[in-house]
Amino acid sequence: MKRYIVMAVCSALFLMVAPVRAAKCVEAPSENSSTMSGFKDNASGPVMAHAAGSVSEPSTFHHKGPGYAGYADVSLLATMTGESAVSVSTTHGYAFNPWLFIGGGVACDIYREALFTPVYAAARFTFIDSGLSPYADVRVGFSPGKKDDSLWAMGAYFTPALGLRFALMGRCALNVGVAYVLQSQSTDYSYEDGYKRYFGTTVTLHHSLSLRVGLAF
Repeated sequence: MKRYIVMAVCSALFLMVAPVRAAKCVEAPSENSSTMSGFKDNASGPVMAHAAGSVSEPSTFHHKGPGYAGYADVSLLATMTGESAVSVSTTHGYAFNPWLFIGGGVACDIYREALFTPVYAAARFTFIDSGLSPYADVRVGFSPGKKDDSLWAMGAYFTPALGLRFALMGRCALNVGVAYVLQSQSTDYSYEDGYKRYFGTTVTLHHSLSLRVGLAF
């Protein structure tokens, strides 16, 4: 039952974040850009034309930075053992310029018989400033997980990714990428052989490939 409650919370979080941020993508142009456009249309004479042309226009591609930036993603995961999963994640942080972003986020990876809830730090580098921009990012953190009816166990989380950023309306973009996902699960155990009690920890590694689609805002 607890597993399904966590799944519902993860899904609700994603459904609340994505539509609200998507609405920001289609905001009306700012007053300054409208004023600039009108000024250039009405400009006449060499002096006025020169003045209008000397004003730098806003970036065509609306890359974030400097300032707040965020992502909401949905991923399809396939493990090396043939299992599949669905993951939702939301990442928030600071874009220092059009190329560098640093932040953190949470995710919910839902397998048929397992559930992971990664909490991570994230960094992204966008290679060029254009309407179609390749990027590389990495997520590093820890991943509480639960499989079958076992107890919750802690583990590591590491996900490098490569993808493309497609500029959309406003200051938003569509991200499409592929990622490698490494999650570990540490479980303590103990047993007796009739003479002595033994204690230990088992570490299970989960390797996955992921197709990730999301919205940058």
